Amino acid sequence: MIDLFELHRIGWAYYSYREWQVMDIEMSPVIKNKKTDRVDTKFVKLLQNAYATP
Repeated sequence: MIDLFELHRIGWAYYSYREWQVMDIEMSPVIKNKKTDRVDTKFVKLLQNAYATP
């Protein structure tokens, strides 16, 4: 999908509800202020590969 969006110059962004405290409206503000741990998921690796400098 990323390749298609880029090919047709369509702007896009990915936000996953409940994976980042700042975006989760159900979490306590106290928890929101804690640092989010970074995890190398398959999706993160896909994006890293898509935007790697050749």
